[in-house]
Amino acid sequence: MVYGPAGDVERFAATFEQHCEGMEPALTGSNLLNSTLPGLPPPTVRCRTSVATTAALLAEVNALGTSPASMNMLRLVLQDAQAAIDNGRPRQARQKIALFTEHAVTLSSLGPQNPNRIQAPAANSLACGGANVLMNIAAP
Repeated sequence: MVYGPAGDVERFAATFEQHCEGMEPALTGSNLLNSTLPGLPPPTVRCRTSVATTAALLAEVNALGTSPASMNMLRLVLQDAQAAIDNGRPRQARQKIALFTEHAVTLSSLGPQNPNRIQAPAANSLACGGANVLMNIAAP
């Protein structure tokens, strides 16, 4: 931070990295104001999917190698989300997509011997697709 003669901030530079429970950095960034210092490079893109509709998410769910119970639970939430979209209830649709993502992550956290478990890469893909769908639902 550089202060001017009157005590005002003339230049400021800060970088940050937030970790959640010992996992990979969840958030990195820079706050720069008239700075001569470089900020952090943009974060690595980890979400690589073309899935952006509930129908495309459903196709991913149908291709999962997990139990029928897990697949049915995910399908039902997606069907509820699509029904909310079709009936002009964006808030409910967004809540359902958030619930879908939560279920996918929870199922990937089950023990390796649990038949309801889905693999982490599949859960990541579902969460990424869910984020795209969420962004395409009009905010209430």
